[in-house]
Amino acid sequence: MNCIFSLDCQHFTVSSVLSSAQESSSSLCTSRLYQFQTQYVIDRDGKPFGAEILSHWFNAKYKHQPVGLSLSYINDFKQMLKHLCQKINQGHELSMVGSRLFISISRLHLLDLDVVSVLVKLAQSLADKQVILTLLVNHRDTALAAYSAQAKFLLKDAGVRLCLTHARIDELDTINLHPFDCLLFTVDMLHQHPGVQLEQPLVEQLFGLRERGFGLILSDIKSAQDYQLGLQLPFSYFCADRVNDNAQ
Repeated sequence: MNCIFSLDCQHFTVSSVLSSAQESSSSLCTSRLYQFQTQYVIDRDGKPFGAEILSHWFNAKYKHQPVGLSLSYINDFKQMLKHLCQKINQGHELSMVGSRLFISISRLHLLDLDVVSVLVKLAQSLADKQVILTLLVNHRDTALAAYSAQAKFLLKDAGVRLCLTHARIDELDTINLHPFDCLLFTVDMLHQHPGVQLEQPLVEQLFGLRERGFGLILSDIKSAQDYQLGLQLPFSYFCADRVNDNAQ
C-alpha cells in the first residue's frame, strides 16, 4: 500500500494519491485515527471522470470508533487537506485520469472557517492544473443547513462544485437544491425499488432531476449488475473501486 496522507511519512507521491484508473488497487494511508482512500469515478462509457477521496475509521489500529463526527476526525480531515494543498503547491505532479476531484464532507465541516479557507485554496491549486474540486455534502445534520449556507456560496464563488448526498429522493421537494450542481444516490436506494420500470415514480423523478440540469451520481457499486442497473437510469457518473470490473 502507498502512503498517501500520513502525517508521519517521510515521502509523499501525489501520483499515488490520485492514481490512474488502470491501477488494480486503491491507494491507502493512515492519518492518526482515520485513513483516507481514493476510489474511481467513471462516466457512462466506463471512462475515468475523476477520483474521490474517502475517509474511514482506522479500525485496524483502534478498536472503537467514536459516536458521531469527533473533533479528532475534523482535525485529521483538516490536516489531510492542508497536506494535499501544500504538496500540490510545491510542484508535485498531479497524475490523475479525469478532471474532477471529489471529497466527502459534512455540514459540520463547513462551520469551520479554517476548513473552508483550505478548501478554497485547494480549489485554486487544482484549477491551475485544470482539475475541478467537487464537494460531496452529506445531507445529514439538516439542522446545520441554515448555518452552512454562507460557506456554500463562498466555495461556489471559488469555483467549487457542490453535490448533495444521502438525501431521500422523496424529500428533495423540501430541500433547497439551489447551491448544488449534482446529486448522489446509492445503489441501496435502487434496490429498495426492485424491478425498476420507466413508469415508476422513482424513475420519473430521476429523469426529472436530470432534465432540470442536475448531474446524477450512483455510488456504492459492488458488481457489474449494479453498474448495468445504473446505465438503465439517467445517471451520468458512477463511483467504484475497480473501474474495469464494473464497466465490463
